[in-house]
Amino acid sequence: DVLERILSFVQLDSTPAQFARLALVSPTLRPLVDQLLFRNLVFGTSGGVRAFLATRGGDGPHAAGDTRVLVLRKSDVEAQSGRGSRRRGAQANESCSEEDLLRLCSVCVGLEELHLEGPAFSTLKRRQLGFASNLSSLRVLSIAGSGAGFNLHTIGQILQDLPQLEDLGLKRIQAFPAALKALPRPLCRLRRFALHSSPTVSPHQLEWLLAASIQADSLHHLDFDIADIPPSRLGSLRWAATPVQFLHLTSSNTRAVEKLAQHFPSLSTFAFTTSDHPDSLILLSSCGTSAKFQQLVDRSEGEGGLHPLELASALLYLRRRGQLASLRRIVLPSHRRLDPAYPVLAEVCTSLGIGCDT
Repeated sequence: DVLERILSFVQLDSTPAQFARLALVSPTLRPLVDQLLFRNLVFGTSGGVRAFLATRGGDGPHAAGDTRVLVLRKSDVEAQSGRGSRRRGAQANESCSEEDLLRLCSVCVGLEELHLEGPAFSTLKRRQLGFASNLSSLRVLSIAGSGAGFNLHTIGQILQDLPQLEDLGLKRIQAFPAALKALPRPLCRLRRFALHSSPTVSPHQLEWLLAASIQADSLHHLDFDIADIPPSRLGSLRWAATPVQFLHLTSSNTRAVEKLAQHFPSLSTFAFTTSDHPDSLILLSSCGTSAKFQQLVDRSEGEGGLHPLELASALLYLRRRGQLASLRRIVLPSHRRLDPAYPVLAEVCTSLGIGCDT
């Protein structure tokens, strides 16, 4: 089982051809690689989709109905077209189209995860929108738009057919003010929600996406980024905050990084990425408003993030005041280990019973 999970991660970070070569490494790997090639499908071109459907579209061993994960990526090969007609090779190298998505979803009815990574299309026609009604087992949906971004109205229509969805990840989404106005709010009660590189998504639209999750108190994992905007814009997130245990924030807004955690009373882990230098005392005090807070993770690069000496001082001060009693682990970027003050932080953490890692 462990080897299978490792190979699954390798597959999602490789091209199908690269992953298939692993079968040549060892006879032990071959059956696992063969199994994963058809259980976890990764396509970058229309030609790959057509070849799969021609050989695996029916019943039998490794049939499309056995597929659990489907990933559509933008082709790395630019399609070439001649004057008046397209060459066969060019068609094979074209990125997956809307019709490819529909055909795959019509036969891969057991899908549990669907990932659209920079698809060549940004919206779907009305006649194409019913494809998700075939996917009654789908639990995870991620869409990362390319170019101008994926259309939020299309996402809202897709969600109408996915009341069972638990994990929604959105990146580079293009939203106009009335994108969701005429649509009923989705019924999916999400456990995990991620939103990145989508500044046109408004607070009202964010609340629309999370409406059922807010009502059911189902959201446990929240991952998003904000630019230089005040935290007051995140009011809809606060309504969903009560059950959230894991929060990851990417922001250059120092105030947001320092103070957002205080709105999450069940928070166990706060991870953040920033280019700025937040105040360690304010940030830790904010995290300490949750009696369940156990882990602080700084994923910043360069000079951004927490400085070891300031962090050590803040930890000592707050512990003496009886705060952060539940804190068990601090994780800093690997380059912080080279900071002359890192040994001081490590010693302070050890004395307080807190793990310190990079």
